[in-house]
Amino acid sequence: MAVLSDAQREAGWTVAKLGDIATLVMGTSPKSSDVVDYPLGMPLLNGPAEFTDKYPVPVKWTEKGIRFSEPGDILFCVRATLGKMNFSDQRYAIGRGLAAIRGKDKLHTRYIYYTLISTMESILRNANGTIYLSVTKSDVENFDIPIPPQDVLERIAGILGSLDDKIEANTRLIQTLLDTADSVFQKFYSECELSESTYASLEVYGGGTPSTKNETYWGGDIHWLTPTDVTSLGSPILFETARKLTEDGLNACSSKLHPAGSIMMTSRATIGAFAINQYPAATNQGFIVAVPQREEERWWIYHHMKKDVPEMINSANGTTFLEISRRTFKGLPYSSLSYEDLDRFHAVINPLYELVKSSEQENLQLAATRDALIKRLIG
Repeated sequence: MAVLSDAQREAGWTVAKLGDIATLVMGTSPKSSDVVDYPLGMPLLNGPAEFTDKYPVPVKWTEKGIRFSEPGDILFCVRATLGKMNFSDQRYAIGRGLAAIRGKDKLHTRYIYYTLISTMESILRNANGTIYLSVTKSDVENFDIPIPPQDVLERIAGILGSLDDKIEANTRLIQTLLDTADSVFQKFYSECELSESTYASLEVYGGGTPSTKNETYWGGDIHWLTPTDVTSLGSPILFETARKLTEDGLNACSSKLHPAGSIMMTSRATIGAFAINQYPAATNQGFIVAVPQREEERWWIYHHMKKDVPEMINSANGTTFLEISRRTFKGLPYSSLSYEDLDRFHAVINPLYELVKSSEQENLQLAATRDALIKRLIG
């Protein structure tokens, strides 16, 4: 239940149910036999694995979608990773893990989004589920939304929206820089003389998980990656992890503490999502980690591994989910540059990633400012 302050009530604020001010579309998953992993029909979203900072990146398609989001809708996770949100930038088929929330106009949709951020703790507290949290259509429609007078609503949406617009501009710049970096790699890869070897020529490691039952292993300040930390990244730059280890946890873990700037690639289920850690970090067992021996090698190794993801997927095996082992990975071909060409490559590509890094840092600061303002402006 949303509680208005005395000042809000005096200023004319009211409380409405989300279902009274928005249309809610609960997703329904098509049959698995009607879903493909290449563009055919309509892009299908199933949950937060396809989410980024703002807009989703589909990995599945279907010609038999059942429920759909429209451009501008809020995409709201209703199970497992409850409450995670993105915006629909096009029409999507949506699976049962998602709901599309559509305000009566664009302004109200954006305001609802900010209100959901401000009330998320309450939403999570009141969710249901033993294995994972979830909410029903009735639950979502009964979310309380504090509504200010129209002029105040417009100002709030405008102030917070300007911060999100800057984040979006930075995100577009980041994508341009990443596309440029891909082109630089392709140019050097196609035009330079390469020395052929295998990935065994690199320093390659795996990861591990200490006992989750031992509380003394968790809650420290040592970054520890899981694939979830990586799959939602908009770029390979990673500043933060959801969970952290203590020194005892690291010592009880089969993962090394890798230096900042290591190339961390998911190696099971989702093969080929990448992170370059900005602080020393360990990983769980779902990673292959390549540690550059020279700083100048970092982006060459990263792009080479990224190029080889289709081959890695073809080389993977597994019954429950695909996985590429370190042994298989080390046997794959790897082409290296001469030191002279590597230095030239680094001189061109590293400034691009420094701009990516600074833009990602600015986005984190803008998001923190926005979230602090949401608390002050909405409550």
